Amino acid sequence: MLRSSAFALLAWASLSEAQFGIKHTQYGTSEPVYPSPEILGSGGWEAGLAKAKDFVAQLTPEEKANMVTGTPGPCVSNIAPVPRLNFTGLCLQDGPATLRQATYVTVFPGGVSAASSWDKDLIYKHGVLMAREFRDKGSHIILGPVIGPLGRSPYAGRNWEGFSPDSYLAGVLAEQTVKGMQSVGVQTCTKHFIGNEQEEQRNPTTVDGKGVEAISSNIDDRTMHETYLWPFYNAVRAGTTSIMCSYQRINGSYGCQNSKTLNGLLKTELGFQGFVVSDWAATHSGVASIEAGLDMNMPGPLNFFAPTLESYFGKNITTAVNNGTLSSRRVDDMIERIMTPYFALGQDKDYPPVDGSTVPIGYLQPDAWNHEFPLGPTVDVRRNHHE
Repeated sequence: MLRSSAFALLAWASLSEAQFGIKHTQYGTSEPVYPSPEILGSGGWEAGLAKAKDFVAQLTPEEKANMVTGTPGPCVSNIAPVPRLNFTGLCLQDGPATLRQATYVTVFPGGVSAASSWDKDLIYKHGVLMAREFRDKGSHIILGPVIGPLGRSPYAGRNWEGFSPDSYLAGVLAEQTVKGMQSVGVQTCTKHFIGNEQEEQRNPTTVDGKGVEAISSNIDDRTMHETYLWPFYNAVRAGTTSIMCSYQRINGSYGCQNSKTLNGLLKTELGFQGFVVSDWAATHSGVASIEAGLDMNMPGPLNFFAPTLESYFGKNITTAVNNGTLSSRRVDDMIERIMTPYFALGQDKDYPPVDGSTVPIGYLQPDAWNHEFPLGPTVDVRRNHHE
């Protein structure tokens, strides 16, 4: 029986390769795609890109490194201010169902609950109302919406954050959410790119003293495009300003160091003009990740529970540029991708300060973060959003 089953499996593999063009050796191998494409400013971001280029031209090498490296601060993640250029920094806050690190905010329905309405207009309004609360609390970037996980595995404990296992439905609702949120001048970070379908072993672990790599989502080209990439296309078409790369590996290569998915699928095929930010501590290298398409390292330190630890980015970027292992033009492109939507959405003008309630709720002690961030009073932003 065992021999018969094995023979049948081999026969199916041979048949599938001959009949459908499926090569089983492709699984677990992610082809290299270099270099990382530069931003073009298309999609209405031309004026924003011009301002971003002017901003970058005035930065010192150290300031450039800080612009792409997270720093401890009042928000879930932070980009440090550059006071001499009147840049007050960037505040990134979780989503996706509420502003997690603040008081007096509305807890909105999770993605799967909102999707059950099958109402595009309602989803758009849902995005508008949530983004208003983020803006009034001084948050520049919402870490949402979620379309990875899609919800195709019971091992994904965060399935409720996404909209639906149906790629078409997830894409349509992601598009409406992005449009709604960014209509009030708040950036979106669509996540997690890509194939992030379970929590179990999504990060490397140690078993009996031996390192075990994170799981690898091995996905063939057709499934990647028709199932997993489809909803991200909708988000990119809607103008999402950033994409968060995922913890796990995709076809053998880590999500935040995968040139095929970041440079190839996202920045080339989809023409994504924004920036790619790592999931928290999902960065596994410096120059290699940057060349693979990663633009911003979060939260900055190697371990976000130990903010004094070194970073793969930070001063290593300056060193790499100086010794010729990293192109200065690539660093400029990273910052242009970060700052173009900042200017395009008008966040450089009359943006509210970071709400004071974010500090005591944060995981870092107040004496651990950069005190150059301007903080405002605690504001109740709920209005009548419960109705």
